[in-house]
Amino acid sequence: SSIKVTLDDGTELPATLVGRDAKDDLAVLKIKAGKSLPTVKWGDSDKLMTGDQVLAIGNPFGIGTTVTAGIVSARGRDLHSGPFDDFIQIDAPINHGNSGGPLVDVNGNVVGINAAIYSPNGGSVGVGFAIPSDQAQKVVAKLMKDGSIQYGYLGVEIQPVTPDVASAIGLDHPGGALVSQVNDGSPAASAGVQTGDVITSFAGQDVKDPKDLSRAVADVAPGARETLDVWRKGKAVQISVAVGRNTDDVKTASADDGSGAPSAEQGSRLPAMGLGLMD
Repeated sequence: SSIKVTLDDGTELPATLVGRDAKDDLAVLKIKAGKSLPTVKWGDSDKLMTGDQVLAIGNPFGIGTTVTAGIVSARGRDLHSGPFDDFIQIDAPINHGNSGGPLVDVNGNVVGINAAIYSPNGGSVGVGFAIPSDQAQKVVAKLMKDGSIQYGYLGVEIQPVTPDVASAIGLDHPGGALVSQVNDGSPAASAGVQTGDVITSFAGQDVKDPKDLSRAVADVAPGARETLDVWRKGKAVQISVAVGRNTDDVKTASADDGSGAPSAEQGSRLPAMGLGLMD
């Protein structure tokens, strides 16, 4: 199938796919415009604070370029759509057709990419979500360089460590990722990770919860050897593991129910935000 890009003046140009990443729901396209086009600059999404004003740009329902205003309602939202969930929640109205449009700050810098909405009726109710620009920039850079992204794979199913669990196993505070299952033949199994282990650190990064481990593992290049700090039967243990390669048919260590967050392009209605955990 062919891809076309429509400019603001209505000009349609053929586009080629440089690369795509389904896990982040992002892609990079290339066009030949034959002239200079205006561009926008990346902003720093890490500097966004709750209450900051933002503008969402898109093409709702295909009616044309539209700008809506709102504020940052929350940071770090986890929609259980994948291992990298870290959405910016906004109240600017976004609808079908806004997915992929930029979220900009008051200086016109791109601080996010509109991605999904929560709605009981399919329309905007002021609960939208955007991929942070800091995350999107990393993905775009990798796609422009390699055309695809390879993610690390550990091969464990994990759960949060509750205060009751921490007390029962002798941890002085809740935190880390409790291993509920080790997948056969996985890098974790080969390294000696056991069911009941609590992973407190990976590759030198503290693991506060299962999502931390998911992101840390995914960011490591397949084949790299990293150190796991594990709490096992009342003792701290270090384990060296050779990180595997995540493919579409295997899951990285994550707190993800696999349901997938619907996009604003698809219209979308997020499922009830329960808690689902898997590898």
